[in-house]
This record gives sequence, C-alpha cells and structure tokens, in this order.
Amino acid sequence: MPLTFNPEPFIIEKQGIKIGIASVIDPDVFFFYPDDVKNRVKAADPAEAAKDVFKKLEARGVNYSLLIYHGNLEAAKELFRQQDEWDAVLAAHDQTLYEQIDGSRIIASPGEEGNRVGKLTLTFRFGKLKTVGSSMRYFKYEEDP
Repeated sequence: MPLTFNPEPFIIEKQGIKIGIASVIDPDVFFFYPDDVKNRVKAADPAEAAKDVFKKLEARGVNYSLLIYHGNLEAAKELFRQQDEWDAVLAAHDQTLYEQIDGSRIIASPGEEGNRVGKLTLTFRFGKLKTVGSSMRYFKYEEDP
C-alpha cells in the first residue's frame, strides 16, 4: 500500500490575525531509503504542492503564510525565489544554518541536527504585516519546554 503525503494546511488565529502554516516534502529526501520504502512513497513535486496549498490558505484569508520545506536547502531557496507569495520558508533537511530576510520575507534553516529554537516575531497593523524579526539559538534542555 503506497504512503501518500497530503499537505493540508492549518491556521492559527490570534486577535483576528490568521497565520497559515503548510508543509511540503521533496521526494529526494528518500534517496538513501531502501527500495521497499521508496516504492511505497508517493510525494508530489514540492513546488507544485506549495502552489496548491497556498491557494487553500489564500482562500481562507490568511494574513501571513509560512511553509515548512522538508528537503534540500537549495531547493527551498529556489522555491522562496520563485513563489514570492510565501512570507516565510523554513527548511531543515540539509542541517545547514541559514537565515535570510528579504524585506518582510524570511527563509531559514536551524543548522546541524535541527538543534536551534527559532523565534519569529511579527507585528500587524490593521491586518497588514508591519514588521518581521527573527532569532535562532541553541536548544537548552534545562530552559526549554
């Protein structure tokens, strides 16, 4: 029986602001998996899946859109360049520390072993994004829940 990935988005709503979160997976992440796993996995092209899932978020009136990209950082960067409707793209497969803020848009990756906590700070005025801030720091077992 094939495994199918379905990128259904979800929305967090606070004080009338809707933040849409969606995820896509690049089929290349299964490269080193055994054939019996690869033969059961069915994943859509991540760029096409991202376009489709963004349309769903847009139809639900989101104020901010965040895409979690499970795949190669270079592919995530390319998607970020090509699909400028995404406000944020977060990638983590390459274990590369990376952060770029392009105006009000951000693309980031938490680095080796994904062992950083990221904080994205957004402010809105009249439903429109006003400022974006971000930071990443190492996860600390003693301090973090």
